[in-house]
Amino acid sequence: RQCGLEAKIIRHAGLGKLVFGICGGYQMLGEEIEDPQGVERQGTVRGMGLLPIRTVFATEKTRTRVQGSFGEVGGLLSALRGVEIEGYEIHMGTTTFTEETVPILTLCDRVKQGGQKTDGASNGSVYGCYVHGIFDRPEAAKAVVTALMEQKGLDPAQVQGKDLASYKEQQYDKLAEIIRENLDMKAIYEVLEKGTGRNGESHPNRKP
Repeated sequence: RQCGLEAKIIRHAGLGKLVFGICGGYQMLGEEIEDPQGVERQGTVRGMGLLPIRTVFATEKTRTRVQGSFGEVGGLLSALRGVEIEGYEIHMGTTTFTEETVPILTLCDRVKQGGQKTDGASNGSVYGCYVHGIFDRPEAAKAVVTALMEQKGLDPAQVQGKDLASYKEQQYDKLAEIIRENLDMKAIYEVLEKGTGRNGESHPNRKP
């Protein structure tokens, strides 16, 4: 707010452009954030007012992995309806709706093995939720990029999805190869074989 970013986001949304807030960004897009117990800064802070939500901080932090799918998503990102996602939550507080609206996600907690829950909200071209990694799957990423291209008058047929997990593995393999080419691996293995732990036990012979 002090650096002017809030005003730019509000102006961007006012032009019908896409805004998607995740976690703290989701909370800030709402009407207010309340911190009655002084978890971060006691009191109530006015949000951007772009989503019909209100967040109240609590001392307990949510840390979990989730999977699920997009539900009744409207507007610019309507192509996300039914697209499956997975990711994780790590946040303070509980967010509730301040008026009748439809959550954009249906989720299942993979850690607690509990029942279904909903998450997220939308208002025009503004969306938000708590799930980190929500666009890691190629189907979700492609839907967003396609929507943005269509809005700019570009051809969505140019979009080709890429599996992020496979891409990461390819990059790890490249990194490992660079390390092998530039380090004396024989000397490293010798150090590992001769090394001892704090209790005098030999370290296992590990390979990178």
